[in-house]
Amino acid sequence: MDREEERPFLEQKLEDSEWQQYVQRRNYRQPPQMWLWLSTILNIVLFAISLFLVFLLAFKQQDTTIPEPYSPANEAISYEYRNMTGNEKIMVGDPTPAWEDAMHSLLEGTLIRVSQEELDILDGDSVPLKDGGFATGLGVAHNIHCVKKIKQFMYFDYFYPDVEAGSGHYKYLQHHADHCLNFLRQSVMCHMDTSLYTLVWAPGEDGKDVIKHRAPAEQKCVSWDKMQEWMQGRSTSTTMLVRNS
Repeated sequence: MDREEERPFLEQKLEDSEWQQYVQRRNYRQPPQMWLWLSTILNIVLFAISLFLVFLLAFKQQDTTIPEPYSPANEAISYEYRNMTGNEKIMVGDPTPAWEDAMHSLLEGTLIRVSQEELDILDGDSVPLKDGGFATGLGVAHNIHCVKKIKQFMYFDYFYPDVEAGSGHYKYLQHHADHCLNFLRQSVMCHMDTSLYTLVWAPGEDGKDVIKHRAPAEQKCVSWDKMQEWMQGRSTSTTMLVRNS
């Protein structure tokens, strides 16, 4: 009798024990809901931080990149590899008619025409042309002009035989050459050449060895031929300049 009365109670206890074991196994297999939410939120926060860092890095890289100043000639820029030469017969040494012809060829067509719209982008003005547009020139043309003027002043007696040293005209030519040297200095420092040159011992004037440098090897250069072709396509003449009335 007692055994019969105890059976339901024992069975109930057994069922409760099995239920608890089931719940424990279920809880072991499936993390509590709170931990799922915390894990999800943490992943979202980490993703947001990663995204922010990516955008921050991209912004810094963009911010440190200096844009190219506007010039209508930018569209004509192309690059090529060239080797410098130290002793071009025409360009080095006493001036000759061949040197003058070479400089004339380099400077020919370097006075160029730009439109009003192109000038407006620069927010500048220039001397107008009789047939429309405005007269301008590229910085490289001014630099070559300066090389010419410095050479002419170096060989003053050859180019200016009738100008007396120390005269007013002489001082003007000297000032012009000095101005050109300063502009070339600034241009060289701006368009910095980072190619390496190497050193070598070579006999000096007194017979003793002195250090000399070799010209840099291959360099990346703007194609002069293509840029000159672009300038000649826009070239104008000083006869077309509108003079002040």
